[in-house]
Amino acid sequence: WDRSGAIYTEIFDWAKDPNTLSEFIWRLNSLTFAQRGYDTTVTSVSKNDKGVGDAQFTLAVYMDIEKIEVEDLCQILVNDDHATDGQPKPYIIWKPIWETKTLFGWSTFGFVGHDVERNKLVYLKDYWRTNFPGIEKEGDIYRNLLEAKVRFILELGPAGDVLLTPEHSLDVQCTRTQDYVKDGERKRIWCPGTPRVKRYVHY
Repeated sequence: WDRSGAIYTEIFDWAKDPNTLSEFIWRLNSLTFAQRGYDTTVTSVSKNDKGVGDAQFTLAVYMDIEKIEVEDLCQILVNDDHATDGQPKPYIIWKPIWETKTLFGWSTFGFVGHDVERNKLVYLKDYWRTNFPGIEKEGDIYRNLLEAKVRFILELGPAGDVLLTPEHSLDVQCTRTQDYVKDGERKRIWCPGTPRVKRYVHY
């Protein structure tokens, strides 16, 4: 199950055929967190982590609430496609201030985040972009607008595809459903309806 769609087995009676279910559970247990679909660039924080105290204060003031608990915060590492050092930047986020409710597609989330390095609040947009030739990434469009000195374009921070894991700078998080729906030019006969499954990349 990912942002492109859902894949499921043929129906089977698990009481009469327990091996199929047990093998599925065994294989699932053997996967890494990244292979299971977890975003490993997002982690929990503790009160002793850098920037957590500042994040609690500034986010609470901005959200106009009395207090934000440490256990409600997460750190997210944001990759920049144009960074020269190849190091993702840390931000501390609370719950999203805006989100879509769709099961598939872009799945956009908006966060007010605390920039740990610069000690200031920023807006973070998290979504799944379609990946087709000729379609520009949103960050590249903003960079072009800024370079052209277009008015009312805000300062752009890091913008890039989300890494599969913080340690792997070449692999990014992308959907897999589309690889199973299409078999060359021939549609899989078991795929109901007329599928229009796109490849999405986490951005």
